[in-house]
Amino acid sequence: MAKRRARNQPEKARTGLLEDIQRVLSDQPDNVELLMAKSIIQQASDEEAALASARRARSLAPDNAQTVILEASLLKQMSRPEEALNLLQESVSQAPDNIRIRRFYARSLFAVDPQGAAEQFQVLQKMAPNDSDTMFFLALTLTRLQRYDEASAQFNQLLEQGVRTDEANYHLGLIALEQKQTRQALEYFRRVGPGQEYLSATSQIARILLAADQRDALQRHFAAQRAEHDMLSVSLFVLEADIFAQLGDYTTSIALLNQALAEHDNDTRLLYARALTAEKKQDIAAAERDLRRILAQEPDNAMALNALGYMLTNHSERHAEAY
Repeated sequence: MAKRRARNQPEKARTGLLEDIQRVLSDQPDNVELLMAKSIIQQASDEEAALASARRARSLAPDNAQTVILEASLLKQMSRPEEALNLLQESVSQAPDNIRIRRFYARSLFAVDPQGAAEQFQVLQKMAPNDSDTMFFLALTLTRLQRYDEASAQFNQLLEQGVRTDEANYHLGLIALEQKQTRQALEYFRRVGPGQEYLSATSQIARILLAADQRDALQRHFAAQRAEHDMLSVSLFVLEADIFAQLGDYTTSIALLNQALAEHDNDTRLLYARALTAEKKQDIAAAERDLRRILAQEPDNAMALNALGYMLTNHSERHAEAY
């Protein structure tokens, strides 16, 4: 958060901060904290200079996890991922007991070398057996490697500890689907509460019910979820309407959005969803009305402006207005 705030300072403020830091550095050239602060501020305007400052800081404190992670993060930001991984690998070799560096290395490997990431997470687990973050990322990595039994064991351990339960249930559901255990998958997805994975889990439930030709059960599920989680009502209406729109059932989709707007008058997400569905139904006049209702409330709404521009281009001769 502090890094983001520093980078997002206005240019004049950043320049002033850099001048202040440089004045102190002229007297304290080996101040690692100041060199890192200087690097963070420089990232907004001069990445090469920021990298030089970060490397200077690391040369003074090579065993400091913050200096290593700062330089590796900057290299990744500069689209130099191989250099970042080489740096992290070297740092792990030099400081094998440093958990923070090894954890950052493992997460950096996740996208490009899941086998290597799994090996690093397994080392981390031996160093800190009950660390829930390590357990979770090891489970994700094992899932990616299709080592489903090992992954499930890690996710179930999280459930036993009572941590990351929604994420664990969601990913156990995905594993069950991969193994054609549909009923078990449905149970896992139903256990996911409101949070980061909730809408994805609800979408998976919908797919399972539709595949089983249980459309009524799907609609009952959404209605029950809206009643239980009022704060998520709009998101659930949009999701359910989108599912029916993808099936080509635009009438049911719009009926749901009409119901939603009766409960949540002028909600821009609902109006936008209804506009897109109306366009698919070839009711261009209704789609335009909803987009203009959004713009009456939010004149700079980029999604509505973009959608209306495309709609006028594709379905009318009002090209100047579209432009």
